[in-house]
Amino acid sequence: MATFDWLRNWDDLVHGTVVFSAAIPFVVCLLIIRKMPADLWWVGIVGAVIGPVLWLFGLPRLPPATSEDFVFLGVVASALVVGSMRVPRLGVPGAGGVGMLLFGLLIWCVYPAWLAEEGGLGRKALVTAAMLATMGLCAVLSEAFGTNQSSSSNGKRIQLPLSALVPPLIGLAVLLQLGGAARLGQAAGAFATTLATASLLIIFRNRKLQPMGIPALWGVMFALLGWSGWLFAELRYGLALALCLAPIAGLLSQCVPLPRRGEARFDHLWSGVFSAVIAGIVVGIAVSDYLAEMQDTEGY
Repeated sequence: MATFDWLRNWDDLVHGTVVFSAAIPFVVCLLIIRKMPADLWWVGIVGAVIGPVLWLFGLPRLPPATSEDFVFLGVVASALVVGSMRVPRLGVPGAGGVGMLLFGLLIWCVYPAWLAEEGGLGRKALVTAAMLATMGLCAVLSEAFGTNQSSSSNGKRIQLPLSALVPPLIGLAVLLQLGGAARLGQAAGAFATTLATASLLIIFRNRKLQPMGIPALWGVMFALLGWSGWLFAELRYGLALALCLAPIAGLLSQCVPLPRRGEARFDHLWSGVFSAVIAGIVVGIAVSDYLAEMQDTEGY
């Protein structure tokens, strides 16, 4: 019975992270996408994170009132936005507008009272507009570089592989945890796990797949979780912005002459490594600063 002690002594941070940020998203995502056309993998990713998000935040109240109501409805809005960006035969007409309208209403309803007191309606409107613009820009840029091939100086066609999007999400999860937003960090971890699952499937099959919709979904959710950390926790936004350099490094890795043996999987592997180096540096700085702050607090 000692084997099941962790079930009786459940810890939301440790066991919840392992189960709902890693194990469940990996298994569910793999089961959904392994037989699914690559163009629909984004649906499998959304489906794989719904369960963990519900466990973390519960069913949202309508109208939303707190940050706990924000993430699940944000996932729904993200799915609507991505659905509108899909190819015409699969896209949902008008879904992007509905999704962005839902985002705007969510931000307006759950806007922190302490921040509203400092800036009033003017700052509230400015932050809402900035969030919408950031999420839209991240979605468009990620999808453009992730699905549309562009030529490098030597004529080689380059793309942003999914593997380059995993490390910045993991880095954001760490920053959210250190900023006092454990459940937001776990949600970011769940998204990172699903993207890693899709990347591993591509690497295992050794095919030049680039599923449409997933980069846009990453862009929207990365911006959403990052802004949530600033609104509802103590996320260091400078380091969060630095994480945006990670996928750029992953993209540029394809311009570097590296051993690839002519296999498609090496584009994903090297892009993931280059992206992980940047994300690792950012996480290292964050952890170092956090430990220094803890020492100062204990000394005081």
